[in-house]
Amino acid sequence: MSYCQTFKQKIEEIKEKAKILENLLLEYKNTGNEEIAEEIERILQKIEKFKEKFKDRATRLIGKFIQRRDNQSDNVKIIFDEKDAKFIIEGDLIFELPHLNDFPGLIKEITGDLVIYIAQTINLPALEKVGGHLALAKAKTIDLPNLKEIGGDFYAPLAEIFNLPNIKRIGGDIVFKPYNPNLDFVSEQADELRAKGILKGKIVLIDDWGRVVGTL
Repeated sequence: MSYCQTFKQKIEEIKEKAKILENLLLEYKNTGNEEIAEEIERILQKIEKFKEKFKDRATRLIGKFIQRRDNQSDNVKIIFDEKDAKFIIEGDLIFELPHLNDFPGLIKEITGDLVIYIAQTINLPALEKVGGHLALAKAKTIDLPNLKEIGGDFYAPLAEIFNLPNIKRIGGDIVFKPYNPNLDFVSEQADELRAKGILKGKIVLIDDWGRVVGTL
């Protein structure tokens, strides 16, 4: 049995234990029975043990993935958030990968820049925040359904469509290239974000050398 299958099985076991725990807590509240208190303690210990094992395994898996980044010389830190059992990457991540299908779904935040040079389809459903710039150099389809904040610029020069239904703030500019065949459509999307006060900067057009050639 693979680790993923084992993990899914353990999750189901924890769910069952949580149901039992809920019933035991209600019964203990009504009776104050010490045997029930001891059973509650045993279940809590099992849940805590599972959480620590999950944290260790997940941290190692995320560590393996981010070792594939191109900015190897930059330090990054993997932080486990106890509140929701998801992870924060402290630092910048730069990738030159043809796809990011195996981007860990437990990463909810990157405090620095996220730069993806080659992948044309970006689908990161768990990502909630990028503290710095989000640069998707060749992406045509961008699906970030739970992204709430981009601290810096949103660089999507060739985007044909982007889906950011929960975005609350883009701290910098949105950047396109003037020869993007879907420029009218994506610039309309960007203009809606500006009208709502979500986009704090401008809608900028750049050439292949990164020079600004216009604004919308």
